[in-house]
Order: sequence, then C-alpha cells, then structure tokens
Amino acid sequence: MKSIYQKALGENFKRLHPKLQEKFGLTSTGGRAAISHGIMDEITGGLPFLRPLFRLGTGRRMVFPERGRNISFVLENYAYRDSYGRECIIWARTFDFGKKKRHFDAVMVYSEQKERIIDYFGSHQDFVSDLEFTVLDDGGLRITSKEQRLLPGDLTIPLPVFLRAEAIVTERFLDETNEFFIHVQVRNPIVGTLFEYQGTFRTEYVHVLPEEIPDRVVPVKERKRE
Repeated sequence: MKSIYQKALGENFKRLHPKLQEKFGLTSTGGRAAISHGIMDEITGGLPFLRPLFRLGTGRRMVFPERGRNISFVLENYAYRDSYGRECIIWARTFDFGKKKRHFDAVMVYSEQKERIIDYFGSHQDFVSDLEFTVLDDGGLRITSKEQRLLPGDLTIPLPVFLRAEAIVTERFLDETNEFFIHVQVRNPIVGTLFEYQGTFRTEYVHVLPEEIPDRVVPVKERKRE
C-alpha cells in the first residue's frame, strides 16, 4: 500500500533521503507510528495584538501565544482511516514551555479530486489548507500551503490571499548528526510572520495499530469537505 505522500509525490518520492522515505511512508495497514523527540531552538513570531487570538486557538489544539528558546518538542505521527474511509496521517505536536504544554495538531489526507495533500488543522478541523510537496536536491522536503478554507458549521469559506496563514515547512535529514532538521514559518501577507520555529529531532518507530492510537490525538470532529 502506498502512503499518501507517495501518491502526492509519485516517482519523486524515491528522491527523498531514505530516512524521510521511512518517515513519510507510514500507512494504516503498516502497524507503525513515528514518535519524535527534539528541541526547537527558538519559537518566535506574532505581533502583540495577535496573541489573544492565538490564545483562543489553544482550546482547539491549533495555535498558542507562548514563545521561547530551547523548547522541548514531541511529534507523533499515526496512520489510520477516518470515518469517511480516507487514509489519514495524524501530526500531533507538543511543545513544552515548562509551566504549560501547548499543542499544534493536524491531519493530512490525500485528495483524489485535487490530486494533492490537504491538511485539516486542530481538534475540530475548522481550517483546511491545500499543500504542495517538493523534493529538494539534497533529499529534503519542502511543504508549501496553497488555497485555504474555513469550515464553520456546514459552511465552506475560501480565504482571500490577504487573510491566509501561508506556511513553508522545510524538513531534511542530517547524516552527520543522525537527526532530522525542521524549519516552519507561517506568515500573513499583511502582518508578516505569525509563527516560526526551527530545530532538530530524532525519530523512533513503534508498533501501533489504528485502533490503538491514543484518543488524545484523534480529532474530536472530522470533516469530509475538502
């Protein structure tokens, strides 16, 4: 069975570093999960007047207002099929700020209609973004957000460019230190950088069946709309 990332990248998937092929090769039939631990060197971004909005997002595991240096980081990736039968990959991120742990969760799905990955954010999947995947010359991966939509209730609201949270994610494997490097920047065309972090992490693979995925990382609400 091909992973959703193999479908999105096609033959270019083979150009990824072998360690990225392993990490992005999870499937719901494979019985494996990827658990990563690392340190984010610095988490920055977001003008002061935006912080109250970020605080509202903590209840839905989407965004958070805290910023800092040398932040412990855990990333959990699980593969499963949602209630609509779609192959999904959970991205459950936990940032430990000492007194508080904050979460930034998403679920990625391959859209057969769009022929690309789409990313549902938060515990209630109120926000969805199309994603473009590009393999870099060094075997790394760049993920760029494209069209975005809000999904309040039964509505689908396309966001104009000036309201988007445009993300660029770069991930690569560092052979010299045997760890992954990641850089994430989320910005808005008008107010600039909303959220940015970079750091390194190591990944281990554990045996987890879909029915064994922890409830705390499974979306409270699933959306079929793409």
